[in-house]
Amino acid sequence: MMHRLAVILFAFVVAASGGAQVRIAPESTPAGLLAELRSKDPTVRRDAANKLGALRARDAVKRLAELLTDRDPAVREAAAFALGQITDRGVTGLIIPLLADKDAEVRSTAAFALGMLGDRKALDALSFAL
Repeated sequence: MMHRLAVILFAFVVAASGGAQVRIAPESTPAGLLAELRSKDPTVRRDAANKLGALRARDAVKRLAELLTDRDPAVREAAAFALGQITDRGVTGLIIPLLADKDAEVRSTAAFALGMLGDRKALDALSFAL
């Protein structure tokens, strides 16, 4: 229980400090990255999600939200984190169910992403996840 609380508190601290950064290669364009989100290779989907999040690519929100239900946990995790970086509070309700994901890393990243969003609507779900 204390671990979950620490993750939630850490998420809010990071959200306030600006979050993590991922370096983007100059040849990576948002359009190209959006296309990579449809790759059959989960590693390509994960990496594209990470880069789009680092770019704060608002035009990627819809497609990233679709990846929250991807069969690969690393892709779900990357999509949640990217959405947190983009800070579109409209996806809060889509990330909340990941707090009950079967994968612990996905659950942890979902809590972190909700902290980055800073949406008070997530507080009840985060408290319940404890």
